[in-house]
Amino acid sequence: MVKRLCQNLVLIIVSTALFLSIGEGLARLRYTPELEDKTGLFEYDHDKIYTLRKNITNGHFVGKKVTTNSLGYRDREFSITKPPHGFRVLAIGDSVTFGHGVLAEEAWPKVLERRLAAHFPNRTVDVINTAVPGNSPFQEYYDLKRALILHPDAVIIQFVLNDLIEPYKVFRRFGGKGTDYHGVDDIPWWDHELSQYSALFLFLKDMLNRARLGAVSVEVLRVKALQREAELSMNAGADPPKEPRIEEAWRECLAWIHKEVDLCKDNGIPVILMVSPVELQFRDGMRTYAQQRLAEFARENGIAYLDLLPLLRERMALDIALFHGAGAELPTPTVAARYPQEWIASWNRYYLDYDHYTPLGHDFVAEMLFAPTAKIATGR
Repeated sequence: MVKRLCQNLVLIIVSTALFLSIGEGLARLRYTPELEDKTGLFEYDHDKIYTLRKNITNGHFVGKKVTTNSLGYRDREFSITKPPHGFRVLAIGDSVTFGHGVLAEEAWPKVLERRLAAHFPNRTVDVINTAVPGNSPFQEYYDLKRALILHPDAVIIQFVLNDLIEPYKVFRRFGGKGTDYHGVDDIPWWDHELSQYSALFLFLKDMLNRARLGAVSVEVLRVKALQREAELSMNAGADPPKEPRIEEAWRECLAWIHKEVDLCKDNGIPVILMVSPVELQFRDGMRTYAQQRLAEFARENGIAYLDLLPLLRERMALDIALFHGAGAELPTPTVAARYPQEWIASWNRYYLDYDHYTPLGHDFVAEMLFAPTAKIATGR
């Protein structure tokens, strides 16, 4: 009886293996599994969906060279052990902090590091740039959690309006488009592994998607979702929620930032929440819902808060007013209305596009962050 049972078990195993082998061979006539690209900037991450690769020596992003250290940061190497009298700051964020379109040394974390080092010559200052382009708060939570091994003394969490929706695929129910510019799918780990090796799995996955979507083209859905994401990404944060799913997005977003703050509090680390403005907020001064909601969040959680919008608006207005010989008291709307061309020129001094800074813009951010960060360094 046992022998018969073993024979049947072997027969089932052999038959199944043969069936799968034939199926795999037939599937490969149309589907070609491809191993994950090991040369790009981004790689799959089972917690974050994607992250920067470690030890990149000659990468490029938006026309600028990118290198990463052994932890996967666009930064130099850091010892796990903090130097005596060291002061370490973690910069947590997305492409704004990463340094979209600028060199690593021009991005605000390194500029702030140089400012702090000059002010505290007897201390070893590290401002560690953990940012990844496209990051959302849930991904930044994992960046923060992993970076705690470096024993930071302060954490700066950067927020920009499209953090509410991005990355496109991860929050697909809010208008995600699928695989975004990182080239990494938002899929479970087992799906990621099977997709690299099995054509049969790709075939079955494709058939399931076709059955689920019916006659609707996957590409049509992708394009519509991309348009929806573009519509929502900035506007969702600028204005009070008009749709239940936007309020849901806010709740989820704030829940992840809350987890970041709690993680810091559990480790006795002060937090600065910095909100970086976008172009549409300079054109319409009433569209500041994100800043208002995050300011309230900061008050409720007892953390430092830095809103760059009024500060940068004042700086740009002052530049124009001084250029025309006007007094520094000239209000921002008056400057913008009176000197529209100069206002655009001033914008281009600080911004590369709708939300990414020029080197001068990064210098301004570091200038604004210096005081609250130095206050933490002195223990006041």
